[in-house]
Amino acid sequence: MLAWASSVMATPVTIDVDGSPDSWVVLTPTYGDTTISADLADLDSILEFSLDDNESRTIDFFTISVTDPGSGLFDLTANLNLDAPDLNAAGNGAGAWFGTATFTSGQIYWDDPVQEFILADGNILSIAMEQGATFVLEPNAEITIHATITNLGGAPVPEPSTILLLGSGLLGLVGYNRKRFSKKS
Repeated sequence: MLAWASSVMATPVTIDVDGSPDSWVVLTPTYGDTTISADLADLDSILEFSLDDNESRTIDFFTISVTDPGSGLFDLTANLNLDAPDLNAAGNGAGAWFGTATFTSGQIYWDDPVQEFILADGNILSIAMEQGATFVLEPNAEITIHATITNLGGAPVPEPSTILLLGSGLLGLVGYNRKRFSKKS
């Protein structure tokens, strides 16, 4: 029983974030009278890391820059690629900004901000794009948008004491049945 219990224990998930060109961001102004842009963060600088059950890590995903006062709307499409495990979290969203000579403010909304992936080992990995990110910048500044990767774990893992109790009960039933059948013979 204890050997079986150790085989169903959850395992940590190793994460390897892939940079450009597999990860990318495209910001397209749909209305506006100023310049706004998005640039992918240096994802290649993120070293491989592991996440245990219910553990998260937030990474810099991309930056938004507004260079002149003004206002506008934009569409946003982004893809965060992981080499390990091999998956893509793609998202579409939109946003708006307004700026003066002293500050710029804006928000981002994703159509599907949280995506979950069931891995081959039974773990569930969640990737959440920063939703409703409100940014207030001084002119010619930039804001970093984040993505949070979470290992939600897998199927519930029985505790060793539960396995021991179950095993003892099964052994007791086997012993009881043997005793009962040997009395009948």
